[in-house]
Amino acid sequence: MFRLLLLSFDKYDVEQVYQICNQMQDITIYENTSLENTCTLCKYTKVDCILLFPDMDFILAKRFLTILRKTKTYKHTPVVLLSTQLSHTFQVFPQWHCCEFFHYPLNQEAEDALQHLLSFYYEQSSHNPDVTNEIFQLNTAQGIHNLHYDELLFVETVLKKSIFHTKTQELTSALPLYKIKNALHSNHIMQTHRSFIVNLNNISYLDKRKNPWEISFCYTEQKAYVGRNYKKAVLEALYSNA
Repeated sequence: MFRLLLLSFDKYDVEQVYQICNQMQDITIYENTSLENTCTLCKYTKVDCILLFPDMDFILAKRFLTILRKTKTYKHTPVVLLSTQLSHTFQVFPQWHCCEFFHYPLNQEAEDALQHLLSFYYEQSSHNPDVTNEIFQLNTAQGIHNLHYDELLFVETVLKKSIFHTKTQELTSALPLYKIKNALHSNHIMQTHRSFIVNLNNISYLDKRKNPWEISFCYTEQKAYVGRNYKKAVLEALYSNA
């Protein structure tokens, strides 16, 4: 899995880059505009390459690069600048060891070059040990949220919408449950009902007297449920985690 971060610190047209990335296989794209969310993402998920759009907030972009390069894991992670201003290369390259610069928007020659570069980074990352993805990036109408798996209690579908119940908040998304299930890569998170996905690590009590079985959590009074066809798998998973 190749993990690519598109970082602009404000709303920015990155459609060209998405079109290039969509031609690649086995790639996960994160898009952030918040310094706090970006630092959280990089802390819990090993990002393989960063495409940085500094034009919207150049000061914040430089602050991020300072934090990034002070982190041992990211001392040599490829950072590619895409900017409308050539002057940014002279201010950023020498101090923060960025790898490449592309004038944005891209012409056809630059598009081909960027695609070739990303393919090269992809090949390089494939030779490195993979790191478990511990962050799920959720895009809602309100904004982009980086959810650490440990914060997630359960997900339920209500009226064709998915509600993410975490330790501190509830977030609503239009993602169907099957796509969420495929995106959550953790042995501790599993589907327990046709309408529920549950983090087994955050279960406080499983009530088998109820029909369907009822799941309780420490951080909320909301309940999740275990469907009849999921009972055996849930019990096996809970016993293996005990």
